[in-house]
Amino acid sequence: MVFSNPKIADYLVLDIRTEKKYLLMTEENYEKYLLKGQYRSNVLSPYETFVREKLGQDPETSAAQIHDWLKEHHPEFPHTNLRTAPIGSLPKKDSSSLIPVNYKRDTSKSLDQMMLLATSYFTDKDMAVQYLQKINQKLPRYIRDHLDIPVILTPLLILV
Repeated sequence: MVFSNPKIADYLVLDIRTEKKYLLMTEENYEKYLLKGQYRSNVLSPYETFVREKLGQDPETSAAQIHDWLKEHHPEFPHTNLRTAPIGSLPKKDSSSLIPVNYKRDTSKSLDQMMLLATSYFTDKDMAVQYLQKINQKLPRYIRDHLDIPVILTPLLILV
């Protein structure tokens, strides 16, 4: 009984081009191909224990937070773009257009100034300070994002 290439590909759940590539290999070449794949290391393998440890502490940690921690704790961590693809795998002319130009946080104001401004909108200032300090302890890297109140919204907040 002879099967067609599309039927074989469907049965093996493979792309037809992959299936044809396998059929054109000799048995010896196919064995070499399989063995080569077993010893191939993943670029991110050295960081797996770090990621597992962080996710064990807080399973709801976002991918962006894990990525930031990897960059902070491992200076040799591969550079990635916003899609988390290695930059070397992208065409040179396209990779620069994927990274936003204005991605830096505004650090012109100190955290104390920002906290003072944020607490001024609350009636119970002590409770607001405690709450903001908890955010600062839990998410120190993102405290500026939580405290950043756009100037346009400031008059609206006063009216409320």
